[in-house]
Parts: sequence; C-alpha cells; structure tokens
Amino acid sequence: MAPGDIQLKERFAEAFLRDPEPMRAAIAVVGALDMGVAIGIATNWPHDPYVLDVQAQLISEFGADHFLPDKLQLARAIWAHAENTRDPDAKTKALKLYGEVTGILNRDPRGSTNIVDNRTMVIVSKGSGAEWEAGLRKQQDRLFIEAEEAIK
Repeated sequence: MAPGDIQLKERFAEAFLRDPEPMRAAIAVVGALDMGVAIGIATNWPHDPYVLDVQAQLISEFGADHFLPDKLQLARAIWAHAENTRDPDAKTKALKLYGEVTGILNRDPRGSTNIVDNRTMVIVSKGSGAEWEAGLRKQQDRLFIEAEEAIK
C-alpha cells in the first residue's frame, strides 16, 4: 500500500464514521472533481481491513458519539431534506423536526407540541377555602397599598 493510500484510507475511515454513506464520505476525502477515484473508494474501502482497524482505533480513542453530527449540522441536514423533498407530508414532518431541534417550537415534556401559555398563576391551597380567601384578600390589600404608594 502506497503512503498516499494509507493517508487517504485514514481520512476515509474518519469521514465514513461521520457519514455512513460511502460515496459522500469518499467525496469528502477526494473532492467532487475526482469522481472516478471517489467511486473506487466508495466501492472498495468500506469493508477494507485497514479502514475498519482505523475506525475501531478512532472510536476507542474518541468514543462513537464524537463522530455524530452536532446540533447545527443536524439542523442543516434536516433543512436540506425538507427543501429537497417533494412529498408535502414528509416536508411538513421535516420542518416540524427542524423546529424542534432548533428550539423554534417548544416541546412539552409530556410529548405534545401544543403548549398554551395563558399566564395563569397556580396557587396551592394550604388550608380551607375561607383561610385561602382571607390570605388572598390580605395579599391584594397589601399589593393595592404598595401600588398607591408607588404612584404618589
């Protein structure tokens, strides 16, 4: 194996961990201008023993999660999928996923994406209804006095 092949195989091994599609990984290594070489790499190197050994070494050194896309890369891939699909249902699902990944859509931990924030204050009762009403009146009176003082 030529020294250039070893370096290319090492670069391909890492690119192939990041993108499991052999042709895209090969193009990432050699560029789109040399398609003949990229096709040969994509065809022959995914199961090459040296490539598999390099991948195993990289995973043991950095961990498998190191080669997963980050949030920005994932969002870009989802957006590209949404832009390139012609199926309206698939486009809607991809855009919804994009919104959830980027935080544009708030996701309710219970699984629903329909979040209604009606600014309701939840008050926990710590006694009977009469005690609660007395406490509420006392609080409202205090707030009213504070508001009047702030106006003066």
